[in-house]
Amino acid sequence: GVRLAIALWSASLPLARTPQLDSGQYLAWAGWIADGSHAWQQPIIQGPGYPYFLAGLLWIAGGSLTTVAIFQAVLGAISCSITTALGSRWFGVTAGMAAGLLQAVHGPLAFVETSLYCEGLLLFLMLLSTYVFATRRASTRGVVMSGILIGAAAIVRATALAQLAVYIPVLLLESPGWRVRLRRAAAMAIA
Repeated sequence: GVRLAIALWSASLPLARTPQLDSGQYLAWAGWIADGSHAWQQPIIQGPGYPYFLAGLLWIAGGSLTTVAIFQAVLGAISCSITTALGSRWFGVTAGMAAGLLQAVHGPLAFVETSLYCEGLLLFLMLLSTYVFATRRASTRGVVMSGILIGAAAIVRATALAQLAVYIPVLLLESPGWRVRLRRAAAMAIA
């Protein structure tokens, strides 16, 4: 509800109607992608993941920036649910609920997640990767899926690869047998 309220409220702001700086660049790049040109016209300073995601959302939304903001608000709400699930798993239900609620009402994060910035998609992919890793790392399929999600996040912003610096050591220390450890770590890194 918080994110939907912010998405609808901010739709009337001049900054949302005429995106500037990074938002403007993402919107321009998404427009070129939608027109069939996948090349960025200037030196690339951002990853291509969000412009492609935005182009898809704009196509689905018929070009409506408000609809894009609403869709991103839903993605942000799912991120809050993932945070709740992770917090509950690691620290108990009370802590999980508190973490999810705090994330839900965090104003700057909610604004970023409903605006034309890559961070909302990045956070969603990284949280989903963490959830898959926490719940499914005992299987090779879970490790590969977590690696794919990190890869998708890295296409949005390359710094997402830092998650591998946490996941790989856990796999190397936790899996039974050194061959299984190496195979799982390699599968995640390749994915």
